Amino acid sequence: MRELHSDDSVLIQTRDGEDGPGDRLLLSFTGIGHGKSVGRMQKPEFPSAGNGFANTIFVTDITRSWGNALDFDAIGAVLAPHMEGREVYALGNSMGGFLAVLAAQLWPIRRVVGFVGSDAGECRILR
Repeated sequence: MRELHSDDSVLIQTRDGEDGPGDRLLLSFTGIGHGKSVGRMQKPEFPSAGNGFANTIFVTDITRSWGNALDFDAIGAVLAPHMEGREVYALGNSMGGFLAVLAAQLWPIRRVVGFVGSDAGECRILR
């Protein structure tokens, strides 16, 4: 895992150092996680979901702000070279699912899968 960008609100990591062959990129948005204490940052989710993609990029809202603290223009600038000329897909769980749907309104994302769990164990595809 290699860091592409980090600041006070977001951590962006890539599975591979460089984009591999192929025309598809997966953006994986991290959910809210558990606990806010130091050293308990959310871990990148769905690392194997990007197998068969040119790369997987993990976007973590480390403030757990549901995107309110994120600078989407800056994030888009970091992601742009990786998205150029590729079909982009996004997925996320809970807060990450919300951010994946939001990202599809801002960037050229072909498909989004969002997982939303409930106490009953339900799972719904958002888009």
